[in-house]
Amino acid sequence: MPSLIQPPRLPQGPQRWHRVLSLTASVKVSPTCLGGISLGNNWSELFGESDDVFALLDEFFRLRGNFIDMANHYNAGNSEHMLGEWMQARGVRDQMVIAIK
Repeated sequence: MPSLIQPPRLPQGPQRWHRVLSLTASVKVSPTCLGGISLGNNWSELFGESDDVFALLDEFFRLRGNFIDMANHYNAGNSEHMLGEWMQARGVRDQMVIAIK
Protein backbone atom coordinates (compact mmCIF):
# COMPACT_ATOMS: atom_id res chain seq x y z
CA MET A 1 0.00 0.00 0.00
CA PRO A 2 1.68 3.27 -1.07
CA SER A 3 1.92 5.92 1.59
CA LEU A 4 0.65 9.44 0.94
CA ILE A 5 2.11 10.66 4.21
CA GLN A 6 5.69 10.15 5.29
CA PRO A 7 6.16 8.46 8.68
CA PRO A 8 6.95 10.83 11.52
CA ARG A 9 10.45 11.07 12.89
CA LEU A 10 10.92 9.25 16.16
CA PRO A 11 10.63 11.72 19.04
CA GLN A 12 13.64 12.52 21.18
CA GLY A 13 13.86 12.74 24.97
CA PRO A 14 11.05 11.61 27.28
CA GLN A 15 8.52 11.36 24.42
CA ARG A 16 10.41 8.33 23.15
CA TRP A 17 9.67 6.16 26.18
CA HIS A 18 6.52 4.39 27.28
CA ARG A 19 4.63 6.03 30.12
CA VAL A 20 3.00 4.67 33.26
CA LEU A 21 -0.72 4.42 32.55
CA SER A 22 -1.76 4.54 36.21
CA LEU A 23 0.08 4.69 39.51
CA THR A 24 -2.04 1.78 40.74
CA ALA A 25 -1.25 -0.46 37.76
CA SER A 26 2.11 -1.67 36.53
CA VAL A 27 1.25 -0.94 32.91
CA LYS A 28 3.31 1.23 30.59
CA VAL A 29 1.85 2.51 27.33
CA SER A 30 3.18 4.23 24.25
CA PRO A 31 2.62 8.02 24.09
CA THR A 32 0.46 7.47 21.02
CA CYS A 33 -2.77 5.46 21.19
CA LEU A 34 -3.86 3.94 17.88
CA GLY A 35 -7.58 4.31 17.17
CA GLY A 36 -8.98 0.92 16.18
CA ILE A 37 -12.14 2.13 14.44
CA SER A 38 -10.65 1.62 10.97
CA LEU A 39 -9.43 -1.95 11.56
CA GLY A 40 -11.45 -4.58 9.73
CA ASN A 41 -13.04 -5.22 6.35
CA ASN A 42 -16.48 -3.61 6.67
CA TRP A 43 -15.15 -0.30 5.34
CA SER A 44 -12.42 -1.78 3.13
CA GLU A 45 -13.16 0.68 0.33
CA LEU A 46 -12.03 3.44 2.72
CA PHE A 47 -9.45 1.77 4.94
CA GLY A 48 -8.07 -1.19 2.99
CA GLU A 49 -8.23 -4.97 3.32
CA SER A 50 -7.16 -7.16 6.24
CA ASP A 51 -3.62 -7.50 4.87
CA ASP A 52 -3.38 -3.72 5.12
CA VAL A 53 -4.64 -3.89 8.72
CA PHE A 54 -1.86 -6.33 9.61
CA ALA A 55 0.70 -4.08 7.89
CA LEU A 56 -0.59 -1.06 9.84
CA LEU A 57 -0.43 -2.91 13.16
CA ASP A 58 3.03 -4.28 12.33
CA GLU A 59 4.30 -0.76 11.66
CA PHE A 60 2.66 0.65 14.81
CA PHE A 61 4.29 -2.11 16.88
CA ARG A 62 7.65 -1.62 15.12
CA LEU A 63 7.53 2.04 16.16
CA ARG A 64 7.07 0.82 19.76
CA GLY A 65 3.33 1.43 19.86
CA ASN A 66 1.49 -0.80 22.30
CA PHE A 67 -1.68 1.16 23.19
CA ILE A 68 -4.82 0.67 21.06
CA ASP A 69 -8.31 2.11 21.56
CA MET A 70 -11.14 -0.32 20.72
CA ALA A 71 -14.92 -0.62 21.11
CA ASN A 72 -17.23 -3.50 20.32
CA HIS A 73 -19.16 -1.38 17.82
CA TYR A 74 -16.09 -0.34 15.79
CA ASN A 75 -16.52 -1.76 12.29
CA ALA A 76 -19.46 -3.85 13.54
CA GLY A 77 -17.14 -5.78 15.88
CA ASN A 78 -14.76 -6.65 13.07
CA SER A 79 -12.04 -4.36 14.48
CA GLU A 80 -11.72 -6.39 17.68
CA HIS A 81 -11.65 -9.62 15.67
CA MET A 82 -8.87 -8.35 13.37
CA LEU A 83 -6.81 -7.06 16.31
CA GLY A 84 -7.17 -10.43 18.05
CA GLU A 85 -6.08 -12.29 14.92
CA TRP A 86 -3.05 -10.02 14.56
CA MET A 87 -2.00 -10.38 18.22
CA GLN A 88 -2.36 -14.17 18.01
CA ALA A 89 -0.45 -14.41 14.72
CA ARG A 90 2.40 -12.24 16.05
CA GLY A 91 2.41 -13.63 19.60
CA VAL A 92 2.37 -10.14 21.13
CA ARG A 93 -0.80 -10.13 23.28
CA ASP A 94 1.16 -9.77 26.53
CA GLN A 95 2.93 -6.69 25.13
CA MET A 96 -0.22 -4.80 24.12
CA VAL A 97 -2.57 -2.57 26.14
CA ILE A 98 -6.09 -2.47 24.71
CA ALA A 99 -8.53 0.20 25.90
CA ILE A 100 -12.07 -1.16 25.47
CA LYS A 101 -15.21 0.94 25.75
